Amino acid sequence: PGLSWDGYQPDLYWRVWIDLNRDGDFTDNGERVFQRFNNSGSVVNGTINIPATASNGLTRMRVVVSRDNYVGSCASFTEGEVEDYAINITGNNTPIPPENYCEYQSSQPWQEWISNVAIGTINNTTGKCGPSVCGYGDYTDQSATIAAGTATGITLTPGLSWDGYQPDLYWRVWIDLNQDGDFTDNGERVFQRFNNSGSVVSGTINIPATASNGPTRMRVVVSKDNYVGSCASFTEGEVEDYTVTITGGSGASGLFVAPGQAMLFLRGTSTPDGVQLNWSTNTDFKNERFAIGRSYDGINFTAIEHREAFGSQTTNAIQYQSYDTERLAPGIVYYQIQAIHTEGESSFSNIIEFKHQQSEDQLLLYPNPAKDEVRIDLSGYAGEAAFIQIHNNFGQPMMSKSVDELTTRPLHFNLEMLPAGTYLLTAKVGEYKRMNRLLVVVKE
Repeated sequence: PGLSWDGYQPDLYWRVWIDLNRDGDFTDNGERVFQRFNNSGSVVNGTINIPATASNGLTRMRVVVSRDNYVGSCASFTEGEVEDYAINITGNNTPIPPENYCEYQSSQPWQEWISNVAIGTINNTTGKCGPSVCGYGDYTDQSATIAAGTATGITLTPGLSWDGYQPDLYWRVWIDLNQDGDFTDNGERVFQRFNNSGSVVSGTINIPATASNGPTRMRVVVSKDNYVGSCASFTEGEVEDYTVTITGGSGASGLFVAPGQAMLFLRGTSTPDGVQLNWSTNTDFKNERFAIGRSYDGINFTAIEHREAFGSQTTNAIQYQSYDTERLAPGIVYYQIQAIHTEGESSFSNIIEFKHQQSEDQLLLYPNPAKDEVRIDLSGYAGEAAFIQIHNNFGQPMMSKSVDELTTRPLHFNLEMLPAGTYLLTAKVGEYKRMNRLLVVVKE
């Protein structure tokens, strides 16, 4: 310990945590690996036991000393200090995927079932019943190896009771990317398709660069008439489980990568101006540009912006930032970054999601107070004409704008020429709707 003067002997409480499964926290069983009390002002020694089931690779170790009581791994406290280190765990060469996945099957796989699953080295043709029960097939003895940060093709073939039968079939595929025994984390539903032609369904699965290395579970589901969850009970269709082995991943937290390992990690946050997207990559030496993808189902992404890469000739992490300023309809929206490399190949980031709430206010001003610019959201009236005017305290019009047809994007007013003060903004939409809001302009 570091102490302010000789002979000082406070009650010091030491704790050490290691993120053994590399999931970005210290809350799992066994991750508090050391604990000691000492009030002699002397050095504290001990041993740390790393279990054989720990995940290989770089991970975080946190060391905490606190005075008068033990504290948690993320707690705020007054007297003491926190230090973080990186440690590299080796020796677990045969990681075992979790076995505590939810049991799942359909009750009537008689007319619609999974006839074939093809991905990587897996090409498995089956009937209505699995090895032990009808409606579910445990084929986890079959494995395909997939590199993180790449797109892999998948082909799914339905089994149908008679020729010409064309039911409404809903396909979904999940992969436990962080190997925590479930399919509920962001981005783990990796494929989704509807088909009512009775034909083969094909597409690609994007494995983010932040996926955890090693064997993990892939779940394939086909259901009739509607989509179902990864653990839901349903009637018509079938469920099949497989093993995929992920290589080249940086781990679920995305915070550490081994030397020479590619990284493309996306974070985001909601702001008054929209969704701020920040991503880090250590492959800028071969990046040509980025496609910022947005999706409403977490599977099918549309590029809303293309960003040229800096082209820095370095393997150090480079930071990028962008905004999605479009006012979106209520619901969940997903984002993913695609890095397009100079040689034509691509890699993909992790997927993040945001839940947009419907605002009861049909006229939104932001920021307010404003300095140089204000944005006016009238997205609830998209398609209608509008006239917006800003008046000073004497009722004199200072600025105005006419719009023939409103869109879901906010309107921009440049306020650089307005002095500081309080103004009244009036929006007239269509022939009859009129709304007023106070606008505060500051210049400090």
